[in-house]
Amino acid sequence: MSEPVPSESHPNGLAALGRILRGARSVSAAIAFVTDTGVARLTELLDEAGFPDVELVARAGGVTSPNALLALRDELRVEVSVVIGRGASRFHPKLWLARSDEHLSILSGSGNLTEAGLLENDEQFEFLRLPIDSPEASKQQERFEQLTERAVRLDEVVNTTIWAEWQTMLVKQRLHRRELRRLEATLESREVRPSRQKDRALLIADLMELYEVTVAERLMTNSASYRR
Repeated sequence: MSEPVPSESHPNGLAALGRILRGARSVSAAIAFVTDTGVARLTELLDEAGFPDVELVARAGGVTSPNALLALRDELRVEVSVVIGRGASRFHPKLWLARSDEHLSILSGSGNLTEAGLLENDEQFEFLRLPIDSPEASKQQERFEQLTERAVRLDEVVNTTIWAEWQTMLVKQRLHRRELRRLEATLESREVRPSRQKDRALLIADLMELYEVTVAERLMTNSASYRR
């Protein structure tokens, strides 16, 4: 049976992730976006869990930080792969599989490996624990493999042409991000005000109907007076 997150025992994704990492001997993660703040949070959790073996697949694009991926590889010894190039924008999972000797713990939901996704945003996750040798656990592993079948090892991508193109794209993103934040802040400051356009249209229709009825009655009255 799955447990929803947030809940009393797991108020956010960070708490739930910490739970599945405790006692794990190996971890597989398919996460769309990874940032420096997310890696910092993950470092704390892995330290508490005794640094199990971790493989992580992320999308090379969007808000993912190349430095965050390099930190995972070089400082945490995580086996990092990326989905990059054609069709990479479709890679959007948030799936964690943590294996102990007895159980497979699954955490899936909407939050990325970012501080906002794990701690600050209104995100939803589902926590599930299965016997490690069960058919259901095998299906979860098959799902992970299907999601990550197009992944390429980070070592094979760093310092290639496409890696340089990604760096250039990030510079352009930063140039536009400030304006996007300004526009989003303006939108968030607005209040919802129901449109009165339909009310005006109904009022005008009622007035026109009243006008037509009034004119018709006057014509009939004048016609009757004229005949007398």
